Amino acid sequence: MIARFTLVAAFAGLTTLVLLNVQGSSAAAVDVRITELSCDSSPEYVRIRNFGGSAQLLTNFRLQSESAGGTQDWLLTDDVASIGASQTLTFYSGTGSAGLTYQLTGSSIYRNADPTDYARLVRPGASNDQLNCGSPPPTPPPTAPPTAPPTAPPTAPPTPTKSPSPTPITPSPSLSASPTATATKTATATATQSIAPTNVTAPPSTTVTPTATPTPSPTTQPTVGGDTFTPTASPAATLSPSPSQGIWGDLDCSGAVDSDDLMLALRMAGELLDTVPCLDLSDVDCSSLNDAFDVLYILLFIANAPTSLVLCQEIGVPT
Repeated sequence: MIARFTLVAAFAGLTTLVLLNVQGSSAAAVDVRITELSCDSSPEYVRIRNFGGSAQLLTNFRLQSESAGGTQDWLLTDDVASIGASQTLTFYSGTGSAGLTYQLTGSSIYRNADPTDYARLVRPGASNDQLNCGSPPPTPPPTAPPTAPPTAPPTAPPTPTKSPSPTPITPSPSLSASPTATATKTATATATQSIAPTNVTAPPSTTVTPTATPTPSPTTQPTVGGDTFTPTASPAATLSPSPSQGIWGDLDCSGAVDSDDLMLALRMAGELLDTVPCLDLSDVDCSSLNDAFDVLYILLFIANAPTSLVLCQEIGVPT
């Protein structure tokens, strides 16, 4: 109960930081558009992308589609509060969408192979953006080429300064004596037997004398004070598994720490999820728990809020 109360308090208080961080972007031109629509897949999905240079609040943003009874309508803030700069969000529906991060509905929305069906993004402060089933994704706007930095005038190389030769230092010899006593008792018997050949006709001036191969006797075990010691093999060392490679705090293995990871951390802390794709990257404060503090630290990272906290590993950095 205490953990859940702390989770709610931390999320409610720090969400304000995220909203303040993206507050300035709401006045800028809206450049959030539909980039892909899949009407025939299971699950169905529609992707939107923020082509702007700053985060965008999704207040009053809606996804719409046609239905037999009229227009279907979903409010995006039911799932996510904002979309970061250059970030892509995917909203699922129909068969196979259960348990995914952003699910509009468990029922199918779009009519397969019907080019008149569509997904429409209602954007406050801008015209609606629409993509029909089977339409190719829109071409993104051209990006201005980067401006080359000014070239500094060449500078003369510094004149090398001759350093004095170091005086050799002769180390004083040191003597160390480590007495070691090693006792090995080995009994080895070697037998050689000559066997005279029977009924063997040898060539002239040739004598054949076969020799039996000696068989060494087993080595006796060393004894001390009447006790026999049997050597035993040392157990092989066990190596601890090294952590998987990834971005610290990237719970969904997408290659970046964003609002998707924040939602997954929140569900883990609220005991709504048992696991995530990159579970070993989720405990960002190394407390061996997925709790409200992990949600707090990921939220501070996404909001780019100044903090003096020092974690066991920096969020957003490859492990």
